[in-house]
Amino acid sequence: MISGQDIDEPVSLEDYNPIWPQMFETEAAILCLIFEKRFLDIQHYGSTAVPGILAKPVVDILLGLSAAELSEAELVELNKLGYEYFGEAGVKGRLYLRKRGKSNYNISVVQHQSDLWNDNIAFRDFLRMDANVRKHYEQAKILALRGGSSRLLEYSQQKSSTIAEILTKARP
Repeated sequence: MISGQDIDEPVSLEDYNPIWPQMFETEAAILCLIFEKRFLDIQHYGSTAVPGILAKPVVDILLGLSAAELSEAELVELNKLGYEYFGEAGVKGRLYLRKRGKSNYNISVVQHQSDLWNDNIAFRDFLRMDANVRKHYEQAKILALRGGSSRLLEYSQQKSSTIAEILTKARP
């Protein structure tokens, strides 16, 4: 059941908003009710989880399950919350959902402690620890937008080499 429309949405950046962690906590509490019997961990990741960095105004949620799969009942509940489902959306081992409206969220469902899980957490934590790395990543984002990459897929592609460079340093 893939109900999402076009994944290639417009991209904009905003200054860090201190409300983003609370938005994560509120949404995570709701998601925990849906997945209460099987989630292993839920984390706020992405740039909205890194104080002081420009970010797309979308709270990224990393949901770690024993396997990256969703039941039809879970998809129905997520749809009731306003989430669109995109399947793997080009990332093997990750299920992607998004909610857009007054508040914006992405959910990435991955296997807990998988490489995808560990890389996303390591990347976030490395950005949190090092102001120079944050600035370097922020510049890659700005250059992508200034270079005309105003839609998600091209924007993501334009900054992918910087992400790979940072991730190499961030991995334990």
